[in-house]
Amino acid sequence: MKCPVCETTNIKESAQFCPTCGYELAPDLLTLPGISPALMAKERQRIAWAKKLWADAQAEMTQAKTAKMSGESSLRHLSKQVEDLIDIQSQLSLKLIEVVGGNLCTRFSRLEERLEEIASQQRDLSAAIAQKIHKQRQSLPERISELEQRVEAIASQLPNLSATIQQETINKRKDPLISGIATLEAEAPVTFLPKTSQPSSIDLGSDLKSDLGSDLASDLASSISHPHVSGLQDSRKTGYLPTFSFTTVEVSHLGKIINQKKLKAQYLSENIGDSVTLDMVLISGGVFAIGSPETEKQRQENEGPQHLVTVPDFFMGKYPVTQAQWEVVMKNNPSSVKGANLPVENVSWNEAIIFCQKISQITGKNYRLPSEVEWEYACRAGTTTPFYFGETITTDLANYNGNYTYGDGSKGLYRGKTSEVGTFPPNAFGLYDMHGNIWEWCQDVWHDSYHNYDAAPTSESTGKRQEKIRNVLRGGSWFDYPVNCRSAYRCQGNPARKYEFFGFRVVCLLPETA
Repeated sequence: MKCPVCETTNIKESAQFCPTCGYELAPDLLTLPGISPALMAKERQRIAWAKKLWADAQAEMTQAKTAKMSGESSLRHLSKQVEDLIDIQSQLSLKLIEVVGGNLCTRFSRLEERLEEIASQQRDLSAAIAQKIHKQRQSLPERISELEQRVEAIASQLPNLSATIQQETINKRKDPLISGIATLEAEAPVTFLPKTSQPSSIDLGSDLKSDLGSDLASDLASSISHPHVSGLQDSRKTGYLPTFSFTTVEVSHLGKIINQKKLKAQYLSENIGDSVTLDMVLISGGVFAIGSPETEKQRQENEGPQHLVTVPDFFMGKYPVTQAQWEVVMKNNPSSVKGANLPVENVSWNEAIIFCQKISQITGKNYRLPSEVEWEYACRAGTTTPFYFGETITTDLANYNGNYTYGDGSKGLYRGKTSEVGTFPPNAFGLYDMHGNIWEWCQDVWHDSYHNYDAAPTSESTGKRQEKIRNVLRGGSWFDYPVNCRSAYRCQGNPARKYEFFGFRVVCLLPETA
């Protein structure tokens, strides 16, 4: 049988409906004899209507198939676009991290206040600085004479020593001092100028031990007052400050170690409770050029103008304050990465001030945060290069983001967290971790440059309080670019804010400067 609508053939005679189009298969009226014309017309009309429906259905099916194919193609194209967008987003995220990365500390500060413009001006070292240097050179002969008088005064206090021992002692002290003054005169324009001071009975007693025996040397040292530590508990008990030995390094412009020196420094060890100590290194005062020269690579405008500053003697923490020290004083630990010998972090300026107040009560001495002048003086330790070990920095010498370089240095490790204090070589003062590891709060209020920094900032300058207070941070951190870890680099922060790369170290004033 054949379907009159879709013309499907070979249909079973017993079938009631077409298996293709579903048309009801009635007897073919058109072939039956005696059918009236009206009935035949109606039958033809029914078949024609069924054919039309079938044709429309086939057209819709064709259209649906076409739409399905088009939709699948569009879906594949859309999926490809989504994948491309995800890839672009990933690249943008990486780029954003790269751009924002090491300067996050400064960017946080700017975002918090929304608009803080840094309007700094560049100046050459003024004629006034040149005049100061000239005056200083003129005063050098007087200083030499003063030193000779002080050496002779010490000699006069040693009546029990023979004339031979006295003369040997005087010469031992006098010749290096005169030689040092001659070196200073040659380097006066921008180099570290140590402040002349009377040789101490502590040093003298140490030098005489080998000649006189420890008992006589101790009695001699305790009989002469020490000009720097008179009044301190340790000096009253023992008559002298202990020393520790350390090794400093100097690197080439490529970051390779080219020189090593073994040095000693005096220190004061404070017991702050639970057998936890705080080592404070004696920093001899002097004159130095604060800020960076205009020739220093990647120098910031707020690092100038460079000028000479006089710094008195003071004690400074050998390391940043550790978590063990913080816990024994503050009875908590806010650090993100825990470890007794790791520097405490996540500390605000306000909290650091409270720590200083509490430790002053515990020890009976005057503890506070370092001024910005004290911090840079202590960091440089007599150097004028961007870092205290030379012109560049490597991750063998400090903890910072080693994916980036400074000067001719090479890339290194990015540790991604703080490292234990004392891991890297110290500077010539015996201070550790002054470059990288943790940003260190300073006492001072932020100023955009040294132009209006209380005219001539001293080690005790803390700036003028303003309505929108910002405090100074120094040293860079494990998170920062190497350029941010330079001796002269300055950062600012809200005193109430704390991040996992904010910490501090403390200073202790000598009795005569407290």
